[in-house]
Amino acid sequence: MLPVFSARRALLGTLALAVLVVVCLALAVMSYAAALSSRRDAAAVDELRLAANRVAAADELADYGVEPEPALLADEIEVLARDHSSALSLMGPRDAARAEHVIDEILGCGLGLVGQGPAVDHSHAHGEIDGFLDRASTAARDAATRAERRAGVAITVAALAGLLTALLLVRSRLSEVGLEAALQERSSVDPLTGLANRRTLRHRLDALDASSGLSAMVLLDLDGFSTVNDELGHQVGDEILRAVAARLGEIVRAGDLLARIGGDEFGLVLAGLREPNEALEIAERCVSAFDESIWLSSGEEFIRVSGGVAVLDADVGANRALVEADLAMYEAKRLGGQQAVVFSPEIEASASRTAEITRALRGLDVTRELSLVFQPIVRSDDRAVVSHEALVRWESPTLGTVSPADFIPLAERTGDVQVIGRWVREELCRRLVDWDAQGRAVDVSMNMSPLELRGDDAVEELVSLVRSHGLSPRRFTVEITESAVIDDAGVMRRRLVELRGAGFRLAIDDFGSGYSNLGQLLGAPFDVLKVDRSLLLQLSEMREAHGGDPSGPCAVMQSIAGIAAVFDADIVCEGVETAQQLTSLAASGVTFVQGYHTGRPAPEPVEVVSV
Repeated sequence: MLPVFSARRALLGTLALAVLVVVCLALAVMSYAAALSSRRDAAAVDELRLAANRVAAADELADYGVEPEPALLADEIEVLARDHSSALSLMGPRDAARAEHVIDEILGCGLGLVGQGPAVDHSHAHGEIDGFLDRASTAARDAATRAERRAGVAITVAALAGLLTALLLVRSRLSEVGLEAALQERSSVDPLTGLANRRTLRHRLDALDASSGLSAMVLLDLDGFSTVNDELGHQVGDEILRAVAARLGEIVRAGDLLARIGGDEFGLVLAGLREPNEALEIAERCVSAFDESIWLSSGEEFIRVSGGVAVLDADVGANRALVEADLAMYEAKRLGGQQAVVFSPEIEASASRTAEITRALRGLDVTRELSLVFQPIVRSDDRAVVSHEALVRWESPTLGTVSPADFIPLAERTGDVQVIGRWVREELCRRLVDWDAQGRAVDVSMNMSPLELRGDDAVEELVSLVRSHGLSPRRFTVEITESAVIDDAGVMRRRLVELRGAGFRLAIDDFGSGYSNLGQLLGAPFDVLKVDRSLLLQLSEMREAHGGDPSGPCAVMQSIAGIAAVFDADIVCEGVETAQQLTSLAASGVTFVQGYHTGRPAPEPVEVVSV
């Protein structure tokens, strides 16, 4: 508001000064007109006085016998015969009346001297009229002088006001230019981070041409940042964004444009690349820059970044580059985050499939379209079934069978995971009651999304549901992903403590799927450590590539088993698909396994042995 108020005040001041200039100039014109009129009156009085004096002189000469020539007094008689109201107005009423009478007498004298009237023998008051006219002339000149002074003062004031008006106009223009510059800067710079904004990034993309060389667009997004904002507050969120901007600024090359384009998204325009792969290398450096934590006023925080890369060419303009980079970035998130992905047509096809699934989720009928299957968890030494993991399946009337790997992440993004999760838990309780009635004691593991546990009453609602069916919480193992424990450490740890206190067993799922900070992860309470199948597959491939025994003990798995033992926790390895993997895991100290090799998901659980 201050610039607007200042501009308005300057405008009002300029208008006031302009009015003053106009008024002063008008006053000067009127004063000069009055002065001119007074000067004319003085001249008329002087002319009348001169005529009276000449007639008086001729009259005196006549007394000495010198007759005047009529032509010599013609002009004086004409002057004396005129209207003298202007000259008389310069006198008082009595003086004016007397002066008019004397002038008439002098006029009669003059006419008598030139033979145009009777001769006048008595003396005339020539001296008296001279006094009257002298005073009138002086009054007229004084009035003219005063009017000229007023005009001079008015012109001086007008000149000063005009100068001030000009100064105000210059100042106003300078302020306007400054304001325009500030608005221009504000329209092109992100006020929080000081980086360029989306508008500037678009201009840079639009300006790229063949002379810019090979160019690319990189889109970077913080994983789980909305949770940070919700739990730690927007002030901490803003501090994180500034820290992220500073760290990215240390990586980008000179000439590249780094921008914050909204929320927790950052854009990077790269020009003059040697090859397309160079854009991916830069994006990967941006992602790996956050392998180390950032320090805030509130303490240490870990940030994870996903990136998407789009290479520009003749067919890929600014709009298309942003779309492709965005699709690639979301593909990176779908693959687990903390990585960079280059756009490809396959990604766009996947995005189209994602849009179809998202639309189908909006009309999901959980009671008709969802079902549960149960995959056994077995001991690695004798393959005895000790428990089951409940897995949800979706048969869409429009899309057919939809994989949980496709619809669960989308449901978490749209919030539909809460509806799905509620149905899963209610259905699971109902099934356990039925199995109990059949004499089949089955313990189960069930997955819960961080979104489902975020509410303050989430644990209370789960306890109420389980106990309303007459079941013990001890028969349920609640699985929370490793990423949820790290990204939302404060809230999720409180929820885990509440769950454990209510009697539920806790499992950290997807262990070893690429997340860092083992100390932070293991600081959370847990009863089961579930090793992700991606780690098992990677270790198996590495051993085969180096000629190792695929059935022998694995040092990495032995270390993980040792970690679980320290915390008195069970260890389950997911994704076991071969006999060699099972043998190796058993030899490495992994007590329990889960996978197609030991049991596929089925609508009904298999017989469970007592542990």
